[in-house]
Amino acid sequence: MNASTKQVDYIKDLVDSRQFDEVIDFETLSSPEASRLIELLKGAPRKSSNLSITEVGVYKTPDSTIYRVQASRESGRLYAKRLDIDTVKFVYEAGAMKNLRPEFKMTLEEAQAFGIATGICCVCAAPLTDPRSVAIGIGPVCARGFDPAYIDGKRKSNPVATKPTFMPPAGGNCIYGGNKIGHSRGVCSADSCI
Repeated sequence: MNASTKQVDYIKDLVDSRQFDEVIDFETLSSPEASRLIELLKGAPRKSSNLSITEVGVYKTPDSTIYRVQASRESGRLYAKRLDIDTVKFVYEAGAMKNLRPEFKMTLEEAQAFGIATGICCVCAAPLTDPRSVAIGIGPVCARGFDPAYIDGKRKSNPVATKPTFMPPAGGNCIYGGNKIGHSRGVCSADSCI
């Protein structure tokens, strides 16, 4: 008697989550062999998941859905809320953590681009109203979540950037005349900005 569809489906699920490198011929697998294989797989060590989220932050999936990952106050476990653009609120979405990957974590520059395009902060879902926040796409409080050196619209230190960011327009000055907040979006050649 061949293995049942339920047995085959369960074996495939177990193989996906366990360390098991043997090839399984499902065409010839009998029901008793499937039962023994299921027990063997249940005892096999789980695959380590390098794809799981371990940090709070804002994540953007390939389909451009924005999620805020935060820790539960009671247990400390991470969970995700999806940014609903229609209601401009973060809403809990069960199972969302399974679909998020570390490489989806947004940078400050990506958060700013989203804010400039939508007028909404992707960190707190608040509409951007302050002219400086509207211009750079994020408010100073939420920007500090990405970069602790970002205080009141400018960087207090000038650490070496790991990714190229906004470059000032031709002429060298930032978009705010060199001494306001333009340098928070990237490199500025105006001495008073740095």
